[in-house]
Amino acid sequence: MNETKLELKQPFSSTLGQMSLHSRTHSSDKEQHSSHTTHLSWNSTVPINISINLNKQWKNNSSSRQACAQFTAQQMAVSLVKGCVSVGQEGNSFSQNAELRWDNRSIEEGMKYQKGLQGMHSLQLNIDLDKVSPAPCPSHTLHTKVQTNLRDHLEHMVLLGLCPPQPTLLWSGSHRVRSGEELFYNQSRLSVTGRPHQCSLTLALTNSSTAQGSNMSLFSESRIGNWSIDVGGSALSWLGGTGLQVQARLGRSETIWVNGSVEGRLSENHGGLHERSGLNEDITVCSMCGDKSKLMLDVQEKRQQQKS
Repeated sequence: MNETKLELKQPFSSTLGQMSLHSRTHSSDKEQHSSHTTHLSWNSTVPINISINLNKQWKNNSSSRQACAQFTAQQMAVSLVKGCVSVGQEGNSFSQNAELRWDNRSIEEGMKYQKGLQGMHSLQLNIDLDKVSPAPCPSHTLHTKVQTNLRDHLEHMVLLGLCPPQPTLLWSGSHRVRSGEELFYNQSRLSVTGRPHQCSLTLALTNSSTAQGSNMSLFSESRIGNWSIDVGGSALSWLGGTGLQVQARLGRSETIWVNGSVEGRLSENHGGLHERSGLNEDITVCSMCGDKSKLMLDVQEKRQQQKS
């Protein structure tokens, strides 16, 4: 253990009439621990004390370091301020924490990174603000988590509390690229905890092409509470022809679909409407252009009331 003390007194200036410095260092390889403490104080018009602590611990595959500082001053608006920062490592996990306190207020921050099995990486970040804002919402929270394999998959979660314990805002999602037949997949969800309504958006682009032809599909889904709209489309091509399919669904009551194909000089299109009430309406349009540039158009409408 090493210890140092220093005291200074002088009558020439009241600003630094008396000052003292006390430093202590302790280290032990056997205990796998080391610490350093420094305390500085001086008496003036406003007495001030400053303390600094440094600690370090280590084991076979882990280590941690912490630094803390404390500031005290009398006859000031903020008489006590204390802050700490720490970092640690254990195997494939790394963590960092910070804390700042003054009077009855505080800010806390924590971050953790971990590399798991199969190349998955995880990052968590938590921030808590306690009594830092005026009423009626003095406190705030932010919690996030991200997981990814740094190649084709990512998931995230963000929880924001603007005025705890009131309902908090949750934003989460899953994203993939080039996974099997999927070229791109994105799903995002937005909700308020404790409330039944939830908003979500889903986008997906798939490629199910084969040697006989190509098939590219795009799907989109939007939901707000009990209301939803789904839109999907596929572009197809084969030897001698191409095709397009589009379908839209509004809520759970109506479905609109359109199919079109072109093969040679023949163009054929189909459309339909399906209602939840059981009424089916189909409109079929068939057009053909012959060698003499003749156009044939056939329109058929079918209505069928399904039996309940």
